[in-house]
This record gives sequence, C-alpha cells and structure tokens, in this order.
Amino acid sequence: MATTDAVSLKSTCHCGAISLTVTRMPEMINECQCTICRRYAAAWAYYYSNEIDFQQKGKTKTYVWGDGDLEFHFCETCGCVVYWWRILAGADGIHEVGINSRNMNPMEVLLVERRIQYDTLVGAIRDGSLKHPDDIAKYV
Repeated sequence: MATTDAVSLKSTCHCGAISLTVTRMPEMINECQCTICRRYAAAWAYYYSNEIDFQQKGKTKTYVWGDGDLEFHFCETCGCVVYWWRILAGADGIHEVGINSRNMNPMEVLLVERRIQYDTLVGAIRDGSLKHPDDIAKYV
C-alpha cells in the first residue's frame, strides 16, 4: 500500500490542456465497474476539490447520466476523460472528485493499491427509469 505523504502528483490529458495537481498519493486506485466507468477504462483516484489545483488552458466537455449527481469531464481538444465531479457539494462547499489516474505517470503511482470494485455493478441508482440498458442492478 502506498503512503499518503506529501508529494506533487500531476494528472494531465494527452494534449496538456487540462492538468490537475495534488499533494498526496491516493489511498487507492479504483477501476469502477459501473456501466460508464468500465467503458471509459478509467482508474479513479479519489480526492476532495480543496486538495486539487486545477490548471485548465482549454475547456472540458461534460457528461451527466443516471441520477445526475456526477459530472464527467473530458478535454475538449484530445477527448481524454480527466475527472468526475460530484455536482452537489457537501455542507462545507467541498466536492468529491475522482481523478483519472491513467493520466498520471504510471511509475509515480506504481505502488498504490489497485481495486476493481463491483459493488456499483449491482448497486441501483436512485431512479430506475434513468438506468442504462446494461445496468444489472435490481430495482424495487
């Protein structure tokens, strides 16, 4: 398991227009298996918005699906998925953010624990009418 000591870790899209810098290693990297993340082949490192320095020389395009609580951001130029952002902030105004660690130097996150979590595969979104056709979760 990797240490969470202070570092400077950068996640940058292919063209360099969107960069995010954090000052600690992620606790783990998750390869979520929900209907969208498995298609992105993203490997998420989780942070809070107040831990991230966003440097955007370009614009992002967004995609929101299902319950509408996560906004996925892509570089408008090269198309890389760079992060997701929980639309509703906590009471303190801080958002949860998943940074795509596949945009990081793989040698810098080599020792971070990797997980493939399947709970989202069968975890129902709140509104079953919004589910993806490949969603196998049980709705009541």
